[in-house]
Amino acid sequence: MRAPEHAETLAAGLEDAAPTSGAESGVLVAGRYRVLELVGSGGMGTVYKAHDTELDEIVALKTLRREVLDTPGALERFKREVKLARKVTHRSIARVFDVGEAGAGGEKFLTMEFVSGRSLGRVLSERGALPPSEVVSLGTAIAAALAAAHAAGVVHRDLKPDNVLIEESGRVVLTDFGVARAMEAGGDARATGAGGIVGTPAYMAPEQVEGAAIDGRTDLYALGVLLFELLTGELPFEGETPLAVAVVRLVRAPRELAALRPDLPAALVEVVKRALARSPEGRFASAEALGAALASAVSTTTLTRPASIPPPSIVEERRIAVVPFRAATPDDVWMAEGLVEDLGDALSMLHGVRVRARAGAPTEGEDLRAYGRRNGVEALVEGSVQREGERFRARLRLVSAEDGFQIWAQRFTGTTGELLRVSDEAARAIAHALAGATAPAVSRPAPSAEAVELYLRAKQLSASFSGLEEAGNLFERAAALAPDDPRILSAHAIMLAHEVFRPGAPADLVVRARQAAERTMVLAPHQPESHVAMARFHHASGDDVAAMQALLRARVLGPSVAEVDDLIGRLLSERDMHEQAVRHLERAVWIQPTLLFARVDLSRLYAFRGDWGEVERQLAAMRRVSAEHQALVGARLVLWGGHPDWITGPITTGNAGIDVYNELLLRGVRDRRLDDTAWQKLDTLVAGTPPMSRPRRLFTQLMAELRSALGHLDEGETAVLRAVDAGLVDLAWMRHCPVLAPIRARPAIVAATAVVAERARGAADAYRAGIA
Repeated sequence: MRAPEHAETLAAGLEDAAPTSGAESGVLVAGRYRVLELVGSGGMGTVYKAHDTELDEIVALKTLRREVLDTPGALERFKREVKLARKVTHRSIARVFDVGEAGAGGEKFLTMEFVSGRSLGRVLSERGALPPSEVVSLGTAIAAALAAAHAAGVVHRDLKPDNVLIEESGRVVLTDFGVARAMEAGGDARATGAGGIVGTPAYMAPEQVEGAAIDGRTDLYALGVLLFELLTGELPFEGETPLAVAVVRLVRAPRELAALRPDLPAALVEVVKRALARSPEGRFASAEALGAALASAVSTTTLTRPASIPPPSIVEERRIAVVPFRAATPDDVWMAEGLVEDLGDALSMLHGVRVRARAGAPTEGEDLRAYGRRNGVEALVEGSVQREGERFRARLRLVSAEDGFQIWAQRFTGTTGELLRVSDEAARAIAHALAGATAPAVSRPAPSAEAVELYLRAKQLSASFSGLEEAGNLFERAAALAPDDPRILSAHAIMLAHEVFRPGAPADLVVRARQAAERTMVLAPHQPESHVAMARFHHASGDDVAAMQALLRARVLGPSVAEVDDLIGRLLSERDMHEQAVRHLERAVWIQPTLLFARVDLSRLYAFRGDWGEVERQLAAMRRVSAEHQALVGARLVLWGGHPDWITGPITTGNAGIDVYNELLLRGVRDRRLDDTAWQKLDTLVAGTPPMSRPRRLFTQLMAELRSALGHLDEGETAVLRAVDAGLVDLAWMRHCPVLAPIRARPAIVAATAVVAERARGAADAYRAGIA
């Protein structure tokens, strides 16, 4: 964190803190933080660069001025800054670490992330107006930071150039939550504090000046002022005093941006104008919407983004769902359901939108508005499909979930081979109908009618657990007929990579998955499914670092591809990154509620934390999709300490290895013992899997759990070590699986856990480096 560049005096109690050289000669604050240099001083206090001797890290140490500390309410504001800032986690918001007290006078301080760079105020003073492309880069980064703050219920209230820092790497960081305010449940947070109006007059929204209720749109007004200043080097309002500048916005419109910068794109001018609307209702509904509009404004021009400031990710604004399409006859069901699946893929590439493409049908008697509320969306895509010989007729429309108002509708006709055109055209039209949404240009060949039918039938089947094997066969036949269609080929590649994890899968499956994935990358490098296919191959072959990198690229290209968040969540869950994993997995099942493995991972993570209520919620959702999956997972969780009712009985999946697994698991859970024959059967099951494969690791983990749960601790330890020898990267299981508690402190397990932690580090680092 940086403070204003011009320091005045040192904080009371630290007059001699600043060292006279680069050596660590500064005072040791609270026995831990050695002051290295003065960074700056502001109205609330002074900021130092300090060395945290306990963690061997450089931090910013911010003290509170004694005269401020003695002011009624100041200490509470200081504590609130820590509390509110710690609620918000985002790469563009400075992290706050700790609050403490030092010195005989009880000086208060907080420590936070040290950002090596300059304030945006300094940049403005040195450079004046900035190029539009750079302003858009800065504005979208700030919007993303505000979105994170608002999602946490925090209004910053004092956004200004001095509170925005530009790191040397180009990272944009929002700081100083000293006057931030929590948004109350009723949305009636007030603009005034104990000392009257708070904030900086030049950047205040009209409601702040009036002392009226505020919300996140108050910060958007300040961002509008900031954007105006960055584009012109001047403020949108003029006045002889700061108070006059603040008051004039109540009675006068801002200066015309286009008159000051006639070279600016009209779309960019409109974004700033809307952000500066007098009434909050006239502004963007959210920071995400403002950021998306900025990104869209620059994407329609030839402006380029400077390499020094990477583009931030923009949080989705609009949420829409695809209602299952109606089929004219039972023979048309495959077409209707397959088209929903393909349209979901096309819509997943929209930016500024989160798409729930497989939301399930409305319940009996449920109207669209109730359906929309239940799914947490504001708009719905519905349609009907009818086949007439070799031709089809489809009608799609976009309606408001709030009032049923039809936003867009279109009829499509053509031959069966042209069905996929419907998805692409509809996705572009829907993006146009939703303010702030953008759709990439998509062009793909028109495959044969037979290939399209095979592909859509496979998409229909792949939505259910029982149809995966048949779906794989249909994808393969479709890919053979349309070897140059990237969407068909990527679906086939993803299915091949899925099959790699199946016990008894052919040995050449990994090679075939790689070839198909590489082919999709050649045909469509800008299609998210191509990167998902590569990620699936890398994951299947054990390269989780490359898998994570491919997934992060896919997420940029397709913000609503459920499989991306699903696999990211799985990789993070294994690396014991609980909060991040849950965030991605919950997002994945929101987009696609039928995702089974995401539910499995969520139930496992919640079980690790002892949150059995959440486990039950996941199992119930799983049960609605696949009783087989619920039976497999439920029995294992009962072994871990879950409710006995989660055991639903033996199942037959058609896979010999899985069926043996389930049989032995159920016997162990119910009888609390296994005889020698059962243990031999489990040994045979493990021995029948490839040495470094995921099935080998999974079945060995089960053996370790059963041995440990049934009191065979030495054998349990041996099984854990066998799993580690097979390439285990499941650090969370090593650390938190309940039944391993009796053996977790054994020296061999401690050493093995360190090995797994080292293996897991690469993908975790790749995630931290690549996520916004």
